[in-house]
Amino acid sequence: MARETIKKLQQQMKLQQNIETMMQLNSQYVKAAQDLEVEYQFQRALKAIIEGQFDEAFERLKKIADKNYAKAQEKSGHMYERGMGVDINYQKAIEWYLKSIKNGNPAAYTRLGFIYERGLGVRQSFDKAIELGDHHGQSRLGVL
Repeated sequence: MARETIKKLQQQMKLQQNIETMMQLNSQYVKAAQDLEVEYQFQRALKAIIEGQFDEAFERLKKIADKNYAKAQEKSGHMYERGMGVDINYQKAIEWYLKSIKNGNPAAYTRLGFIYERGLGVRQSFDKAIELGDHHGQSRLGVL
């Protein structure tokens, strides 16, 4: 997405001769390039996870999660939930999931729902799990 935005902005910049418009397009161009760099860092963190280099992955994720990158926040929460490169800490996992949700990542709802379904650091609640979008919690409630 950022790559297409950059290409589109480059084409628009070539056509513009108005300095004000050029400055606006340049600002959008810089933002798109920054977004592309953040996504690249996120992909490098995922690669480190796949390779079992959890400490490196967590450090990479933390840097971009602290900049409000929602996917990195959700993945940081998952690492705390599972103890990947860090000690298991359900409260920190919940904090990261909530930050990710606040920044528009719907996948974090499911992760948070799983926390409630299992009662990990919180009072177990299938209703809360379902409310948060954990469909496993919904099927488990049907079995009960």
